[in-house]
Parts: sequence; C-alpha cells; structure tokens
Amino acid sequence: MGNDLSKSNKPVYSIGIILAAGNSTRTGDKDKMFLKLDGIPLIIHSISKFSNHKLIDYTIVVVSENKKLLMKEIIRQWDLKNVLVVCGGERRQDSVLNALKEVRKNEIFNKVKLVAIHDGARPFFSENLLSEGLDKAKKYHAAIPVIPMNDTVKIIDNNKFVQKTLDRSSVFIVQTPQIFSLSLITDAHQNRLQEFTDDASMVELLGNNVKVFNGEYKNIKITTTEDLEKLNIINSKNSNSVFGLGIDSHRLKLGIDLLLGGIKIDYNKGLDGHSDGDVLLHSICDAILGALGLIDLGYHFPSTDLTLQGVDSSKMLKKILIMMKEKNFEIKHLDSTIITQEPKISDYREKIENNLSNLLGINEFSVNIKATTTDFLGFIGNSEGIAAQSIVTLNDLNN
Repeated sequence: MGNDLSKSNKPVYSIGIILAAGNSTRTGDKDKMFLKLDGIPLIIHSISKFSNHKLIDYTIVVVSENKKLLMKEIIRQWDLKNVLVVCGGERRQDSVLNALKEVRKNEIFNKVKLVAIHDGARPFFSENLLSEGLDKAKKYHAAIPVIPMNDTVKIIDNNKFVQKTLDRSSVFIVQTPQIFSLSLITDAHQNRLQEFTDDASMVELLGNNVKVFNGEYKNIKITTTEDLEKLNIINSKNSNSVFGLGIDSHRLKLGIDLLLGGIKIDYNKGLDGHSDGDVLLHSICDAILGALGLIDLGYHFPSTDLTLQGVDSSKMLKKILIMMKEKNFEIKHLDSTIITQEPKISDYREKIENNLSNLLGINEFSVNIKATTTDFLGFIGNSEGIAAQSIVTLNDLNN
C-alpha cells in the first residue's frame, strides 16, 4: 500500500522512479507536490499513471525525509498498489541514486530490466508517452522524450552580449519520463560529483547513445507560483466549483464519417445519430448541462427537430457554452473517456485534445482524453458502437 515494501503479484521487470524530494523554492512556502489539482494531490496524478500502467510493475516515489509519512498516508488513501516510498538526497541525482540503491538491495527487484525516471512536477504526461519510452528503451537501452524548440535560441556571454545564435532545428527541449536499462543507469549514477539536471546527461557522459522520441507539449513541468496560478491550483476559485457528468453512445454504421471530439477518424464506419453522432461532444454537452442543472442534450436539441438532422455537434456545444456564460460560469477542466474496441484512437488523442481546448476556450492542460475497451464484451466489444463519458468542472463566477 506504500507503507512497506510489499510483494508484487507478478514479476517485477520494469519500475518507475518518481522524484518529489525538491524543496519547492520557486513556489514560495507551498509544497507543490501536495497541492490539489482537480481535487487530487499533484503528485498522485503521476503516481497513479505509473501504478496503473500495464508495463510498470512497481513504482518508487522519492520524497524528502520530513514528507515520507505524509506521502505514505496519501498513497494509502488513494489505494495505490506496489508503491514504495524512499527518502531523497540533497541533489536530484542523489535522490535517483537512493532509489536505485533500494532496487539493488531488495530481492523482489532482482529481475528488473528497465527503469523509468520521472519528475513528479510533470502530471500531464500520457500513458502512451510512457509506453513509447519503454518500447524504445528495450531496443536502445536509453530513451528520452523531446519536443522541438519553437523559439530562437541565443548564447549570451558574461557581459550580456549575444555570442551566438543556435540553429533551432537541431535544438530540442527534454522532458521526462526518461527510460533506461537498470545496469546502464546504475553505472551512470556511480560517483558523480558533477551536478546534472537530467539522467540522460549522465548516460551520455559514459559514451552511450540516447534515443529520442516525440514528447508532448502538454507535458509541462510545474515550477513556479505563476505555473500554479495558471492551472488554478492556488486560486480561490477552486472553492466555487460545480461538477457535471455526461454519457452518450451510438451504433456504428458503414458508409459515414466517424467523428470524435470534432476530429475525423480514419475508419470504415461512422456513428449513426440524428446529428453527426459525435458521442464525445455529446457527452461533454450533457456534462455541462448537468453541472448547470439544465436537464439534458435531448431536451434542448430534440431528435424530432428536422433542422438538426446531421448537424455538426460542435454547433450544439457552442450554444450550450453561451448558456453557461449567461449563468456566469466558466469551464475549468474536462476529463473524458472514449469507450471503443476499435478503432484505436491513440494517434488522434492530441488532435482531439487540441480541438476541444479551442472549442471550450481553455488551455490544453485542462483537457484530458482517455480511451478504454470492453475486452470484447457487449455491443462495443463487438465493434457495433462507441460510447463516451465526460466529467466537467465549472467555476461559479457569481461568488
């Protein structure tokens, strides 16, 4: 449960190390790891993604000594399995080394091959990002996510003059999780007096190649008080929130386009409905209406209205957003799950999130899209239909 090292119910081949031992100096007197994002402690967002990932067998969370008991209790409260809490060190690399020492000395970790190291202040990474990193590390022994540098980068000398302008096409921003073979990362962390800002730099110093793969723009690191305010983590509006749940499903039909979240999906069937059948947008509409106490989508847009035949669901969403604003509410967060056996939507997730971000007028960090199957059970498992469920958080601006 996180209070003690418990035996895993399966062999431990891959582990996660989540770093949360920093002193949060840039967020004032607030330990950002324990502040709540959408009602959940920030660090739990990362731990739960690791703990529930099908390819991660055990997770080690590294915290400062004075937060160890608190972290254990929070992990117990959230009922997260196969999680061990250890104390960190003075530097980031010292914290990683402490976790690696735990791996070396405990018998249940004697089959570990891969280690995924992640900054706990990055709660927005996706399951796919972790999966891809693990896959790349199996082949190349070291893999890190990166995103392109979109701004011009200049080197400045000690006198504050531009010394050189870099070719930004070859400059990338590095993220976590970074994944390595256990033997490689253990060797990299031995007797390093120099200070490093990421683990890949230590591996590079050994002369080993590090494979890169596409990171995610939403996978930001929460560092400053401004970051917390931007995400409404330390905003008084948190106490004036209402919530709504929406669910919708439609059958699949040959010969029509499949739309999910307003994005066209490449598939030979589409969703049959009075409108365009976009179950994701419909569930979001119903969730907003539910939070506002305005009945449901069918009440406002009845199937008996012939003018709505084949209508773009985003138009319905825009009308509902107008109703929301008239009641003086704003959207704070959206969490949706698409339930489909096929097609797979992993390649479309980022497009869907970006489109929903634009439609709802919120930043992409406040939109989370997940997908699951029914393991071939029921009409969805038989690829006869698709369903979606959405939960929205609205801020009441009247108070």
